[in-house]
Amino acid sequence: MNRSAIIRLAGFAVASALLASPVLAKTTLNFWILGNEEASYQKLIAEFERLNPDIGVKLQLFPSSQYTNAVNLAFRSGNQPDVFRNGALVLPVASQVDQGWLLPLDRFVTAGFLARFPSNSVIEGVARFGGKIYSPPLVLPGTSGTPFLYYNKKLFADAGLTRPPKTWDELRSYAKRLTEAGKGRYFGYGMVGKAVNATYAASLGALAGFVGHVETSLNYRTGRADAANPAIIRAIELLRKMNLEDKSLIPGWEALDTASAPEVFAQGRMAMFVTNAAAAGSIRQKGFTEADFGIAPVPTPTGRYVTKIPLLPGTGWYAISAKTKYPNESWKFLNFLYSAQGTVMALEQGIAPSVPAIKLPADTIRKASFTASQLLTILQQQGVAAPDPLLRSTQWQAVLANLKIPTSTLGQIQVAAVIGQVDYASEARKFNATYDAAMDAAIAAARQEGAKVCRELLVFPTFNNTKSFTARDYQSLPGCP
Repeated sequence: MNRSAIIRLAGFAVASALLASPVLAKTTLNFWILGNEEASYQKLIAEFERLNPDIGVKLQLFPSSQYTNAVNLAFRSGNQPDVFRNGALVLPVASQVDQGWLLPLDRFVTAGFLARFPSNSVIEGVARFGGKIYSPPLVLPGTSGTPFLYYNKKLFADAGLTRPPKTWDELRSYAKRLTEAGKGRYFGYGMVGKAVNATYAASLGALAGFVGHVETSLNYRTGRADAANPAIIRAIELLRKMNLEDKSLIPGWEALDTASAPEVFAQGRMAMFVTNAAAAGSIRQKGFTEADFGIAPVPTPTGRYVTKIPLLPGTGWYAISAKTKYPNESWKFLNFLYSAQGTVMALEQGIAPSVPAIKLPADTIRKASFTASQLLTILQQQGVAAPDPLLRSTQWQAVLANLKIPTSTLGQIQVAAVIGQVDYASEARKFNATYDAAMDAAIAAARQEGAKVCRELLVFPTFNNTKSFTARDYQSLPGCP
């Protein structure tokens, strides 16, 4: 056999061996989130895939209004994602654990992972249930449900305004002045009206003396709904006058949701609006820089803090499905999302976390996101940690699972009052009665299931909205009789 034939045979043998070798299959994870920031999340995913070439991540986004139903249907049908944005917007995390949706993370979690978080973050009733870790918080406690004031610096300058409003009188006069300057092209003020938790009037009320949960009006001192609290009524009256008398609220504000409101603001159609921390990233993604817009505390009646906005404890953010076929790979991805690298990338892209729960140097946060730095400062200024019955007894999750929210949410009633459709005080009293009855029924149902719960778990007599409720404060509270 000549030399060229030998070379051809050798080449054939090598090629055959390569074809016969098994090709390692790439694991693909299904990752579900809500929102519309696909390009930003894809950059995050691309970096993870670069670091883990044997794992692919398939992203699926849902509109905010559809996400809860999509997740519930997926778990009922057995077509759930591997990793998904869970949190309280789907169901209380405790309820997700009870229904067997979530994979316990204890076999993966190390001391180094836990060291990323403040000591009061990965705790029972928040991230742990029955002693097992399921879903750590990604954003700082209180961030998601807390309102912030966003303002357009250019429109302010055009109207001769040099700083954001600090008092309710300034809020009203600024909105009117900006509306007059806009001459129909833009309006002075706006709010998110189309959301279950669109209770920014109650947040204003919390700055005027209301000591309670701003989304439900549950008074922390009495354990009863208090939607007709005088401080909330004052706030409703302020907004009603701005809307109907001054006409300084943008027409159609009641139809704005958390996705469309930042869009309208970025279009320059409203000079100020109030919504949650997530809007900061959405506005940045429209090309707005620190020179274009600012974030400020929600104005108080006098410019001073008599009381502050109660911030709810942190909640889970991402979780792994209990039925995933790829628990190890899913953990690698989850670990990346909660890492310093993943968090900084998310901050740079303007996606969650708006203010990170993991510990990062202030300079790192500032360089990654000027808005995160501003939001953090405002949180510390206008908010205090609120009490929570779940941190008093994890059995309270049985009440939440049985609680049937009234047909008309508090936010919907407040919107109707601001646009002049209903008398707020009258409707608020009806809401109080309905909500209290629903709570009593939920407690009774939970007790029948064996949970040791009672109305007293909703009462926190020492909380006054001026300082945070601490672990020591919980220790002094009695249990159920």
